[in-house]
Amino acid sequence: GDLHQNSDKYLKVLWKSLKFLIVYNNCLSLMYVLGPLIADTILHYGFDYLQRPLTLPMPLTPLIRYNDTWDVKHYIVTALNMWAAMEVVVSIEWFIANYALLTTFFLTELIIFKHQVNSLNFDKGDEWEHQVESIVNKHTKIMRLNVELKDYLGFPGAFISFFTSMALTFTAFTSFSSSNIPLRLSYGSGFFLYSSSALLLTSIGQKLENESEEVFKAFYSLRWYEFTPNARKSLNMMMRQARTPLIIDFHGRYKMNLANFMQILRSTYSYFTLLREVASK
Repeated sequence: GDLHQNSDKYLKVLWKSLKFLIVYNNCLSLMYVLGPLIADTILHYGFDYLQRPLTLPMPLTPLIRYNDTWDVKHYIVTALNMWAAMEVVVSIEWFIANYALLTTFFLTELIIFKHQVNSLNFDKGDEWEHQVESIVNKHTKIMRLNVELKDYLGFPGAFISFFTSMALTFTAFTSFSSSNIPLRLSYGSGFFLYSSSALLLTSIGQKLENESEEVFKAFYSLRWYEFTPNARKSLNMMMRQARTPLIIDFHGRYKMNLANFMQILRSTYSYFTLLREVASK
């Protein structure tokens, strides 16, 4: 009962965090994408107030230049930039949701397995061999799942770590260097989004690492001297494997834990300092 309550509580917190990030991200994206277009349309066609179109930096801005007039090309480029911006948003949200749900599923399986190890009943002699066999099979599946999870999420996790450092750097730099209040607010909100997303993902990864260490402690506390020779051999194998924490990484680097989150922040500060020095010259 306690296990299911803890799992349900953890899943509810995760779902609320994901929903908040997705709603926040979509609202911010719509305001950033549609806000300038609506303001531009009202100020130009309603009040004839602007001398040139009102635009904000978009994904395709470095590749396709706007004209300083309200012609057909301006609206075509605006539509393409809207599409590109939403593609970026959807890609980020896909990785956040995919990583969070898959890792949480794995984490839940690991917590259940830990409780199965702790609840081994040594008094049921007729079921003892079956219990050990069940634990060995479950541990083998968990180790295989960890390998598959690394193969699937390792490289995207490494990319998202680097991408987050770059995104935090440029959003922070724009917020500090620009005198445009709406631009500073939008990029400041983007900084909050990227940093909170990275904190969510690395926190789940840290929880996975911590639970894998708890599994090792559960193995270590078993009364191994009551095992049969074959069961001792299986326990020895599982303990050797359990010494290595289960965590999402890319060939041993870019580990998705809180240490990596601190590394992202340190990299961001270094890039930000370098960018300010270059811009000041």
